[in-house]
Amino acid sequence: MHPEPELAAVIGTTLCRATPSAALAGVFGYTIIDDVTSPGLKGEDSVELVMAGGIGIEEHWRESTGDYDRSLYLTYHARSKGTDTFAPIGPWVVTPDEVANPDDLAVRAYLDDELVLEDSTANLTFAVGDVLSHLSHSMTLVPGDIVHFGTAARPAAPERFPTIRSIDLTRYGCTVSIEIDGLGRLDSTVNRIPMVINHPY
Repeated sequence: MHPEPELAAVIGTTLCRATPSAALAGVFGYTIIDDVTSPGLKGEDSVELVMAGGIGIEEHWRESTGDYDRSLYLTYHARSKGTDTFAPIGPWVVTPDEVANPDDLAVRAYLDDELVLEDSTANLTFAVGDVLSHLSHSMTLVPGDIVHFGTAARPAAPERFPTIRSIDLTRYGCTVSIEIDGLGRLDSTVNRIPMVINHPY
C-alpha cells in the first residue's frame, strides 16, 4: 500500500460538454487527496484474457508485440483504490482565486516528516482544464463532484525509496503528509491492523 499525492478539484457548477476554459471556470475550489493504492489488491483483482488466434490485440486497447501476443489484462480498481480509509482528502478547499495556476503547483509527500516524493502538477500528462473538459463530454459533472488528476511524484529519497511502490505503508511510517503549494498540508495517520479476507465464493 503506497501513497499517491494528488491535486483534486471540487466542481462548483454543472459541466456538460464544456470547453477546457469553461471547465476551469466551473471549479469551486482545489484540495489535496492521497490516492492510496494497494498493488496487492490490484493484483488480486486483475485478470488475463488470452484472445483466440485471428483476433487482433490492436482492436482491443493496445498494439501487439508479435504473432504470439494474445493477452489482454484487465484490472478492477474498486478495492485497490477504494477500500475503507483510502483516499483521505482535505483538510480544506481553496477557491480558484487563491490558486494562480493549478497546472504549476509543487507537490511533496512526507513519511514521518521525511521527504519521500516531490514533483509538480506541471509534469502531469494532461492539464486540469483538459481533464475536466474530457470528462464532461462523457459524464455530466455536478456541484460537489471531486476529480483528481493523477500523481506527480518523483522519488526524493531514492537511496531509501527508489520508487513510489517502495513506500509500503504496511511496513513504514506512522504518518503520511502531503503538501501542495497554496493548498496546505494533509496529514494522515497509518494504523496497521491484521486483515482477514473471507471470500464469499
